[in-house]
Amino acid sequence: MKNLWQLTILTSVLVVQQSVPMALAGSAGSDSGISREEFRAPVADLAPFWFWNGDMQPEEIERQLRAMKEVGIHSVVFHPRSGMGGQFGKGEVEYYLSEAYFERFKFALDTCRRLGLKVILYDEYNWPSGYAGGRVLKGGQVGNRQVPPNPEYIAKHLAMVEVPVNGEGRTESVWKVPEGKLVSVIAAKVDQSGLIRSTFTNVTSAVTRGSLKWRVPEGNWRLMFFMQQDSPPGVGPGTAEELPPCCPDLMNPAAINKFISVTHDEYYRRFPEYFGSTITAIFTDEPGFLNNRIDGVFPNTVPWTDAFPAFFEQKKGYSLTNLLPLIWVGESEENAKVRTDFWDALSTLYMDTYFRRIYDWCQAHRIESIGHVLEDSLRFHRTFEGGDYFKTMRFMHRAGIDQIGQRQMGLINPKLASSAARLFGVPHALSETFGAYGWGLTLEQMKAIINWHATSGVDTEILHAFYYSIEGQRKEESPPDLFYHQLWRDQFHRFVEDASRKLYLASRGRHVADIAIFYPASAIMSEGGVMNFVPLAKMEEYFLSASVAIRAAQYDFNYVDELALAGNKDLQVPVSVSAKTLNVNGFAYSVIVLPGVPAMSGAAAEVLEQFYESGGKIIVIGMLPVRATDGQTALVRHFLSSVFGTEEATPKERIDRNNGAGGRAIYVPIPNMVSDAELAKLPPMALAVMPSSIARGRDLDYSQPWVQQLLQAVSQSAHRDVQLSGFHPPVAFLHKRGEGKDWYLISNDSAETVTDDFTFSSTGAPSIWDPESGEIREAPVFRQESGRTSVPLKLLPYGAVAVVFERGTPADAKPHLTHSTAGVMESKVTGERLHVTVLAEAQGPVALTATYRGRLVTRSLEQADRLESVSVGGPWGFHLEGAAQPSVSRGLGTWTDTWPDFSGTAWYEKEIVVDRDWLGEGRRVYLDLGEVKNIGDVRINGKSAGVRLWLPYRFEITGLLKAGPNQVEIGVTNTLANRYGQGRPGLPEKPPSGLLGPVRLVPAKVLQIEFSWAKE
Repeated sequence: MKNLWQLTILTSVLVVQQSVPMALAGSAGSDSGISREEFRAPVADLAPFWFWNGDMQPEEIERQLRAMKEVGIHSVVFHPRSGMGGQFGKGEVEYYLSEAYFERFKFALDTCRRLGLKVILYDEYNWPSGYAGGRVLKGGQVGNRQVPPNPEYIAKHLAMVEVPVNGEGRTESVWKVPEGKLVSVIAAKVDQSGLIRSTFTNVTSAVTRGSLKWRVPEGNWRLMFFMQQDSPPGVGPGTAEELPPCCPDLMNPAAINKFISVTHDEYYRRFPEYFGSTITAIFTDEPGFLNNRIDGVFPNTVPWTDAFPAFFEQKKGYSLTNLLPLIWVGESEENAKVRTDFWDALSTLYMDTYFRRIYDWCQAHRIESIGHVLEDSLRFHRTFEGGDYFKTMRFMHRAGIDQIGQRQMGLINPKLASSAARLFGVPHALSETFGAYGWGLTLEQMKAIINWHATSGVDTEILHAFYYSIEGQRKEESPPDLFYHQLWRDQFHRFVEDASRKLYLASRGRHVADIAIFYPASAIMSEGGVMNFVPLAKMEEYFLSASVAIRAAQYDFNYVDELALAGNKDLQVPVSVSAKTLNVNGFAYSVIVLPGVPAMSGAAAEVLEQFYESGGKIIVIGMLPVRATDGQTALVRHFLSSVFGTEEATPKERIDRNNGAGGRAIYVPIPNMVSDAELAKLPPMALAVMPSSIARGRDLDYSQPWVQQLLQAVSQSAHRDVQLSGFHPPVAFLHKRGEGKDWYLISNDSAETVTDDFTFSSTGAPSIWDPESGEIREAPVFRQESGRTSVPLKLLPYGAVAVVFERGTPADAKPHLTHSTAGVMESKVTGERLHVTVLAEAQGPVALTATYRGRLVTRSLEQADRLESVSVGGPWGFHLEGAAQPSVSRGLGTWTDTWPDFSGTAWYEKEIVVDRDWLGEGRRVYLDLGEVKNIGDVRINGKSAGVRLWLPYRFEITGLLKAGPNQVEIGVTNTLANRYGQGRPGLPEKPPSGLLGPVRLVPAKVLQIEFSWAKE
């Protein structure tokens, strides 16, 4: 009956979920295809936080919303923020949810409806979500009604207070119970190895009137008082006196019901006609347990709530009270089971009480529940701040992360979000991005991060943020503003267009990946202890390094959560094993990688053994999971001995075993991975918030023997979806499939151009889709054989392109090139003739080969012109636009040394003389600016040659030049960091600005070649 009830709930959730409108304007189903028309003018899931941090005047509200619409924004998040209502730091709490607030809110809603903008509600004042601007605990006004205080709803934690005692069993002693609500008192005898498990004694019944009276038996003992304590009001977004008390107990249904009543219900009561049309979602931001043990506020504590002991016993079938010491101390398998059960049950209670209630409310009101959880950037450690990541995502319409204040390519955040979306069958994954990056953030950095996210499967970007105002302290609050007050505001539409096209490609179709990487949920729960960061940090070294190495070799993957794999009933993820395949909710994997997993559940081990026996491939690096986390030691040992032929944790030699069904088990040792001793030298917080250099992605040494062995094992086991002729770690891809098309979004995360032959495991006629320009053209050069297609690609710095295959269109239906030693500008087919235009940038031969219906034709011609670039050096005329400073003569280089506080545009002017031969027939001339900080604007003889926002800063100027003298003007715009400072630590307050060069004139020659298969 219980299983039937769970199946009914799951089915109803999935059915209702499909009926909820997608939150953002560009959303579509996960199996939908792509079209050329939509790509050129996409409506993508790109929505800014709009900081309500000023006096919110109607005229300015409308002006800003219109500006959003004009740059291509289609959805906006109304975000109440510090400074709202007028003065920064005073009065915001009272203004939030007031009649004046709702009046402005209504005006903004109406404006959005008129403009066709979708609105996403933000469920809080500032953050973290759940306290309703203090009203959940403190009460207060909501519109014209008074909300009563409920201080008993405050977040709680469990502390262990230890008292060493020595007794001879003769007399009773008395101890005062520590501060808080007593949960239990456990006494245990101690020897050199620690607590003696067989001596655990519950002496809670000996407590009366706040004191424990107990006769201590002979020997050394320890009394452990387990006290439920309130988290003080100052914990949360800050500790200033004007901030409201924070934060509520998010595992208390009464607290969550009040939060929903004060927030969600109030919005619906006032604006019901907007829900499901203009209002499409509500965003929850950084909810968590908030005992803050990672932050060191309440060390040696775990999250707690009054109902948890009974909930734990109901879920796990045994009482936790007598076993509480095992959460804090001990390393036995009993400890592992209790710790795993503890964090799993806690995560489930959190999932059910907070996320599921809000999800159900959103379902009933025709909108999505979206957002992210607390400290997802802490990776494994976030389990102890906000529960198991996958459980928190179980009841979210879009799996979410927060990419805040950093850009470390080794971090797993984007892949976590997309993997969670795929695990639960939701079509979209979300990131809140660019918060606290500082005023020095550039459009090039933003472009690169969107590339990283999109090729990781994130298709919904919540931009942090558009500021209503940056007056006073507002500009220092999690900067930067991304639009209204930026120097790039007139060019921002180009970033929006580029990002929207990538997100469009990432949002459509079904993801194709052959590899699963095991997410070690139970090992995280059991190995981490309460303040034991070293085991987690070491596990994460393996996990991140393996993920980075596999992705650097152009293999894609999903993380597969161990709890789901083990059949965790709360997750309800369909898992099965068939011939050579591990099937996880519709995704089929032939390879699973376990990176340095020290322990696992017997249930997961059993599934992996079945997978191997069916012909699946298992790759383990660093260590074998020899410890059971669920008490099923026999299953773990049987898995190890049957699959790897050993029960040793760290065999020194490589293991490579096969079975008759085609299964393969490979173990890769890592003799030089970072050691416990090395990790122990680091401060605790360093272990909690950042991986060491080995796992940061860019610092990974790919020449290490273990990396080479891992990649060799992967290449021998996994399907090769994309292959390059060389090793290019910065190149990543996302493969999607839908409605007769396969498409690959490919990005280059480096400042260098990558040129290579890309071989895809797809056939059909290929085309190249450029997200920056929206241009689509048939691939001019490609060759197909053995069911694979090779396409030469030139990926510009931080660039991205999509290669799209029409599966039903024969590739040889029209003539096309299979090889060219020069860049192809244009390729036209007329009947059985192929006319090709190429651009040569050097003197010498140009060779091309074309094919049609299996017949090859080769052409070769000599490019005789001498093509050599010319440096444009010497002094330049220079002036700061809008500054009371005369023009000066200076060389290239940063202006920060001379004018450190200037943020804006500076102009470089120079006369150059162009020889008439440079402008002859078929000649092209390009101006290459070299390094620019940060936006380049070129004018030749008073006419615009264009604006470049990112690398490469190269402009075609052929049609603007004349023989003889030419006036060149180059405008360079820097960032606002020079004017305002970065607004975050760790970055240069006054970054380099200007035209750094070298500046060169680059000539080229256009050549025409024709191929014919027609009978003359």
